[in-house]
Amino acid sequence: MEERIGTFDELLHEACKLVVLDEAAAFLGLKLEPEIDPWTGAELKPGDPEICQGNGKDPRFEICCDECDFFLACYPDTMPW
Repeated sequence: MEERIGTFDELLHEACKLVVLDEAAAFLGLKLEPEIDPWTGAELKPGDPEICQGNGKDPRFEICCDECDFFLACYPDTMPW
């Protein structure tokens, strides 16, 4: 059985929730906790691409941005609208 990925609108809605989550956390003075990428071991810093170990600048880790759940929090200018 094929795994259903979802329609474009469903995926866009999920992406928007991530951006809103990041903005809401910042507004409330909360800091999103870093997560560890299971494949590279890089410590990912949601919404802070300059210090994230998965940004491709740290030679110990491959770039993780494409797979990261917080891509839009780091790069909101890539939104299609």
